[in-house]
Amino acid sequence: MIITIASNSYEDIEPTCKVIALRYGLKYENLENAKKEKGYFNSPSNDTIYKGILAVWKIKEPDVRIFLKVSEESKIKYLVEKNKVSIENAKEEIEKKDAEQKDYFVKNYGINIKDYTNCDLVINMDKIASEGIIGVIEKYLNKMTK
Repeated sequence: MIITIASNSYEDIEPTCKVIALRYGLKYENLENAKKEKGYFNSPSNDTIYKGILAVWKIKEPDVRIFLKVSEESKIKYLVEKNKVSIENAKEEIEKKDAEQKDYFVKNYGINIKDYTNCDLVINMDKIASEGIIGVIEKYLNKMTK
């Protein structure tokens, strides 16, 4: 099974990915840290979870594409608490980073990272805690038709 998981969250989703990998006996690969040789995205390894902002769009023919999304309000709250910045500064940082990311991915990959239509499962992280997210993913994986 090949699973891809991406997120627009500032929070690290790696622990969630690693728990799913452990429970299903899969390898875990963080695309941000991986060397992407020619053809890397076209020949993913079986029995692997790939995590990264490009994962759901670039990994060729995964069995499941999962996107974990958060609202701008949640991003603001996270930055205010983590970085001890004002709401206004957090908002500016998010708007700047989101605009830069959007432009970068459209220009370099032709991907709109706000379009989740190719995803099999989209989970709103604003509404559910980490263990709940893991539970939703497990229920989905367990109910998949083989």
